[in-house]
Amino acid sequence: MGEYGLDTGSVEGEAAVGASSEVADAEQVAGDRGGGDCVCLFSVGEIDTYRENWEGIHYAGIPGYTETQWRNSQTMAYVREHKDLFKYPGTVYSNAFEGMWLLAGVSSDMIPHKDIPDDIDYMLRSKYFIVVWFNDAENTDLLDMEYIQSKKTLQKRMDFSDGTIYIFRDPGF
Repeated sequence: MGEYGLDTGSVEGEAAVGASSEVADAEQVAGDRGGGDCVCLFSVGEIDTYRENWEGIHYAGIPGYTETQWRNSQTMAYVREHKDLFKYPGTVYSNAFEGMWLLAGVSSDMIPHKDIPDDIDYMLRSKYFIVVWFNDAENTDLLDMEYIQSKKTLQKRMDFSDGTIYIFRDPGF
């Protein structure tokens, strides 16, 4: 007989001894770390963070597309008022594609990332597409307008106080 009164000569006995010592080890670790105390301190920290976030939200609203600058955007107002322009025949791209859907109900794709060649190739192979660029949604990971304009024929450009709409069309399309 071994520790805990188990027959350590059998396989079952060895497994039981191993299991018992693992449970004891786990209890020792939990006791050493103050198990419940950690959870309590973590919760208090989360509650403090929640309170700080809520104070900011209560004062200024949820940041993002609900902010006044987005709701009063001249570029977005044009998109809302001219939805037919943003339908077929080509893809609409934007650096604020979520906002295009949320605030104007217009589906669009994100401007391709600089490091995704397949997305860039797809865009540049298109014979017609529109880019809606918002000044407040600057993202240096995306293609910039200088690059796109160097590769495609710009048919029309509409400037607003907070952004620009670019229409690209290949000659003969």
